[in-house]
Amino acid sequence: MKNLINYNQSSLDKKQIFLLGNEQLLQKKKVGIFVSRAIPLNIIIPAEKLILTIAELPNIFISGWHSPFERRILKKLLLGEKEVIFFTPKGIKNQSIYSYLKKPLNNGKLLIISLFLDKHEITLKNSIKRNEMITKMAEHNLFVFISKSGNLDKMFSKLSKQKKPLILNHSTNSYFLHKGNAIDIDNFREILL
Repeated sequence: MKNLINYNQSSLDKKQIFLLGNEQLLQKKKVGIFVSRAIPLNIIIPAEKLILTIAELPNIFISGWHSPFERRILKKLLLGEKEVIFFTPKGIKNQSIYSYLKKPLNNGKLLIISLFLDKHEITLKNSIKRNEMITKMAEHNLFVFISKSGNLDKMFSKLSKQKKPLILNHSTNSYFLHKGNAIDIDNFREILL
């Protein structure tokens, strides 16, 4: 079931990536999801509502799905039979296929991507590379919550100089709202469609 290809496309900087699952998901319009590990409790419900509502549009989400909040959303998307791209920091041969990933993988609803074939140490540097690749692959990049002075803060600032990334319009993101394109339940359709 594991499938190795060299995906040559200029938006991916002609990097070799390794795939497992439905490769056709790469052809769909993608929204990158980024959330700092520590997320304030008061943003969880509005963020979850927005993401699950966006999932009704003809977009699919791509993320590393590493933070606890991201994992929670990933499971809900997959239970709802939504299509998802999971960009793992592990080597593709070493990615565990957890029970909640098996059915979507077998039903063509999931694509797992890695920059590495074999076991690779999960490092900050590799996670940053993966996140940068996600931003290049996605048509839109949605930052749900950003911890000040963290790695997502740096990535968001870098992206905001090129094209305005999306930022959840919430008081906990007030520092970043002017640098991005504020998105919420009232305006997401006009931004993403």
